[in-house]
Amino acid sequence: MIHRASRLSSRRPGFTIMELIIAMGMAMVVLAGTIVVFSTSNQAYVKQDLVVSAEQNVRSTMEIMSHELRMAGYIPMTFLSGEPDEITADVSSQGWSNGVLDRIEYASETNLTFVADTNADGILETITYALDGNTLLRKSWDWDNTARTWVSRTSGTDEVVVLAENISSLQFVYTFENGGQGQPNEADATTTNDRDDIRAVTIALTGSTRAPVTGDTYGNRRLQSYVQMRNMGLETSTH
Repeated sequence: MIHRASRLSSRRPGFTIMELIIAMGMAMVVLAGTIVVFSTSNQAYVKQDLVVSAEQNVRSTMEIMSHELRMAGYIPMTFLSGEPDEITADVSSQGWSNGVLDRIEYASETNLTFVADTNADGILETITYALDGNTLLRKSWDWDNTARTWVSRTSGTDEVVVLAENISSLQFVYTFENGGQGQPNEADATTTNDRDDIRAVTIALTGSTRAPVTGDTYGNRRLQSYVQMRNMGLETSTH
């Protein structure tokens, strides 16, 4: 009896090598499936994050531009024609300089320069929106009434501010006093559809993702906004 019990006790339960191999194989299949699902989900999340970031970039930029363009042409009365502080110059060394202060200094399909006291602080600004490659720049100059000239901002920052990066296109389409739309034409013999006839502008802004979303393809987000320039068309003189 003792001998038989000894033999039985030596037979301990366990797994054969074949069973271990099969179990490990099944575990590897499950693990591989989990990795594939996680990787796919992570890639989808990264792509969606890139697209959302690009859309937010365009949306926030559009908000800034729309806010300022609504103020285009707002000039404090003291600077108007015939007043003691009348401005009789514009920013020097610019392609649109003509020696005369205009509410909209330059307007094209991809570039817009206007004059306004954007935050109603009594300091007049000349502001330009333009693309430099894929970077949307805002250039600004303040009117120094003592020096009687346009200068860079005195806050220590440069006059050039990056509004947004990864911008693939910027387009302006103007609405004129007569209801027509298009680009201003100062060269023709008529006095309609000129810069001073602009009453509104439609901004079309397209932003790209900062990295490809599929292969070498970048995602794009395009927003369009119609902005009425409520100060355009007002008299430029108090006399």
